[in-house]
Amino acid sequence: MKTKIRYLIIFPLGFLLICLSSCQREKLEELDPFGPAGFAILMEMTANPNVLLGGNTRQTSIVTTTVTAYDGEPLANRSVVFEVKDWLGNRTTDLGYFDGYKEVVTAVTNSNGVVSLLFYGPLKEDLPSGDYHKHVYIWANLVHHGREIITEVIEITLIRGD
Repeated sequence: MKTKIRYLIIFPLGFLLICLSSCQREKLEELDPFGPAGFAILMEMTANPNVLLGGNTRQTSIVTTTVTAYDGEPLANRSVVFEVKDWLGNRTTDLGYFDGYKEVVTAVTNSNGVVSLLFYGPLKEDLPSGDYHKHVYIWANLVHHGREIITEVIEITLIRGD
């Protein structure tokens, strides 16, 4: 019986001692906005229009990417690598391409942190006749420091015209 009473007293006291001794911080420190936890680059990408009709002529879409710091400050002179990929993630020029029939293009942001490219959609014969619509994905990769890569992906819907 005495051992049960000892355990009932010793365990709660030991637990209380551990909890009280482990918390020594008096107040929370504010994070340094220029430190690793406060540093962030934001990348936003749009396509206008995001639906293209595959007809007798190639329709185009303006792909725009904006790169900013965590505080909204535009980041100029940043290289962004754009890739045209299918739904499996394979590079393709069958579903569209950038200037010069390229599936991969590198462009640099302007003083506003913006880069725009023209995407050329497919012709009607490039899209299978059984599919009424397909999707192509534009990947934007911003190489930051060493191996860090920031990626944004948009989808463009392709509709086969009859």
